[in-house]
Amino acid sequence: MAKNYVALEFDKLKSESHKMKKQVRKGAYDEVLIEAHHKLSLPDDVTISKLTIQSCFKPNHQLLVAHPGPYSPMIKIEPLLLDMLLQLHDMNAPVTCREGLELTRSLVKDFSMMIEEIKSWKDKHLHNDESNDSNDDGTEVIGKA
Repeated sequence: MAKNYVALEFDKLKSESHKMKKQVRKGAYDEVLIEAHHKLSLPDDVTISKLTIQSCFKPNHQLLVAHPGPYSPMIKIEPLLLDMLLQLHDMNAPVTCREGLELTRSLVKDFSMMIEEIKSWKDKHLHNDESNDSNDDGTEVIGKA
């Protein structure tokens, strides 16, 4: 979102300068970045490279980053998992990483139609040995044992 905002603002500056037949004034990019940091409440350690923004203006490149990437089939059980974790937190029962993984595996096992969907997603998106899950009960579909 921040990169899109900066790219659009910089595009406005470039088109305004082009209309007046002038170059973009020196320091304009830095002003756009400062404005983006304030407007979007970005942390101080977040930086957006000028080269990243300039690459949006190259031929055959899109100005905006519109596609966030592939969606995981786990998105379907994420609300349920999050609700369970928040309830455990409210009960003052912290969950370790291993317990969280076991809870996730048990949810996937309960939704048996997800096992094949997750396996096919992993086969398509992971190009290494991690995508070769052999258990049909859902125990190896998420993470490693």
